[in-house]
Formats: sequence, C-alpha cells, structure tokens
Amino acid sequence: MKKLISECMVLVMAVSLFACADAEQAKTVNVEDIKKNDGIMLEIISTPRMPNGDEEITKSVLDITYSGEVYDPDSEDDYSIQLDDEDLLYIYEFCIDAYENDTFDGYFEDACDGITYEFVFYDEDGKEHVIFEDGYCYNNKKINKIFNKLDKYAE
Repeated sequence: MKKLISECMVLVMAVSLFACADAEQAKTVNVEDIKKNDGIMLEIISTPRMPNGDEEITKSVLDITYSGEVYDPDSEDDYSIQLDDEDLLYIYEFCIDAYENDTFDGYFEDACDGITYEFVFYDEDGKEHVIFEDGYCYNNKKINKIFNKLDKYAE
C-alpha cells in the first residue's frame, strides 16, 4: 500500500511539473511577434518640476515603437536608436505587466522637485493606457531598470 501511495505521489508531482512547464512556456513571448505590431508601444513623458510645484516650460517625450525604435517625436532631426531584442522584450513585458496588474496604481513618492514621469502604453490595437501617471519615481526599481536599459544606448 505504501508503495502504491508513493508511486501516485510521484506521478502527481511529475504531472504538476509538466503542467507548470507548459504554462510557463505558453507565457513566453516571441520578440518577433512583438515586432509585427505597428506604432508606438510606450511613450515616456518627463516634466521638470520646481520646488514650488510650478512646471518648467518644456516637457520631453520619448517614444518606443513595437519594432524597437526609440526617438523623440518633437526633435527636429531624425535621430533614433534601435533597441536590441532583449531590451525590447523587457520593455514590452514591463508594459503588459503594468497594464494587466495595475502595478503602479496608487504609487506615490514624496518629492517636491526634480522630474516627474508619465508612462503611456499603447496596446496592439493602438488603445492608450496610462500605466504610470505624472509622478516621481526615484525609488522604483522597475522604472529605473527601464531608464538603465535606455541609458546604455546614449551617445
């Protein structure tokens, strides 16, 4: 009887492992599938703020497309950079997670000056989703990882 119970337990564990592996594999996103989408995936808007809360005159916008191109839509030149597949995939998964899980809902950092950010995700249908609303994010590891990935492409 003990042998039968042990064999059943081993069988259940094996089935569970295969089921978890299949579920994880189903969640894996192919970067080539991401690149098939047209348009902007993520727009990052930065706004310098003064200690009294007044906005500076200029906002900066950075657009990241589904194909991995990063550019400033307000720039007079046509300069852009191309993300590698690993960074594009990370940013895509960041957007999906933030949108689906409301990752930044209620997120707040108490600061009075510096730069505030807004992250706007555009889904595959082009529908706009604000995933981080005009706030400070000095201590947010997920957002800072996005900035670190983009910084490595700076001239």
